[in-house]
Amino acid sequence: MNKNNKQVLLLLLGILISGVLALGLYLLLEQIITTQYVDRVGIEGRSVSIDKFCNKYDDQKNGNSSKIILLVGSSNTNSNINATLMMQYLVNITESNKSRKSSLSNSYTIYNLAITGSDPIAQSVFIDCYIKFHPSLVIMGVNQYSFNGDINSDMVLALSKRLNANKEYINQPFISLGTKEVLNYNFLQKAYYKRKYFIQLVIIGPYQLLRPFTHAPSLLDVYTSNVDGVGGINIPYDYEIIHSTAEIERSLYEDNILTNLNNISFNNNSELQSFEYLAKSLKSHNISLIVINYPMHSILLKHMDEERASVYADYMNNDATKYGFEYMDLKYLYVTNDSYFSDKLHLTFNGRNDFTVLITNELINKGSIN
Repeated sequence: MNKNNKQVLLLLLGILISGVLALGLYLLLEQIITTQYVDRVGIEGRSVSIDKFCNKYDDQKNGNSSKIILLVGSSNTNSNINATLMMQYLVNITESNKSRKSSLSNSYTIYNLAITGSDPIAQSVFIDCYIKFHPSLVIMGVNQYSFNGDINSDMVLALSKRLNANKEYINQPFISLGTKEVLNYNFLQKAYYKRKYFIQLVIIGPYQLLRPFTHAPSLLDVYTSNVDGVGGINIPYDYEIIHSTAEIERSLYEDNILTNLNNISFNNNSELQSFEYLAKSLKSHNISLIVINYPMHSILLKHMDEERASVYADYMNNDATKYGFEYMDLKYLYVTNDSYFSDKLHLTFNGRNDFTVLITNELINKGSIN
């Protein structure tokens, strides 16, 4: 072997070794840093917390005769309803009206099992957990573009453990072949997929690490709180930043919000079918369901196509009749009170407290809480 060939061979060998070392370093960082962070702060972290909480429920219910109310949905439910405040409000009503007919005859324990960033497909995969609680009522939050298509690969991988463990759910007709393919990703495919979280880790990570020095709970607090008791699972996430009207309007175009809002098709819609699966399952177990279309910022309402909104309402009302749940359309509730919104859909601290009390009183008046 001449000198030139030897140098080329050494160069190729060096490139190969460097590639192997780089891949090994990436996989190590992905496992030690990225996966740990994403699993704790993302959808997967919250779903794992809910699973643990659900599995411990048998221990918690011993000696507890109170009725159970479950709050399910996405970030709206996590930020818009304060389960702890709702429970305290019900206790105060009972204490102040013990000698009057308006006193509640039951005590209630309320759990907020919302998963920020999830869609109806991800939420309905927990149906066995919901049923295990034997709740007297499930309150599910939706918004005007909840049913905007099929489950994406991010959601599938984040909930892969949950999905693979629920074979009955995986075999439902609304679970696409694409979803099943993602569930069969091997180790290297998953590692490649999670590469995009490096940039998020660099940007969001330091901010989250500094959050303990602030007063509000961080996403890390919300997702990794002690799940042994109601105190951990019910911590609401505060959307502290109040976005201006101009910022909200700009986001409608930058994030394709208007496309999702005004172009929803209900034909062969996987998200709608999964929601109907959830509603049907609850009905078969005699569990009451109330679906709330959450308040929307006036800017979002201004751009909403009224015809599409009417189609959405028709579908929800028809499903309510078919599956025996109640649909509450509250999207216009705070149309004249933008100060209650952090952004287009999430309420501020004051907005959440007002909405929590309003919903609680509404449920009492309807007899859903008695």
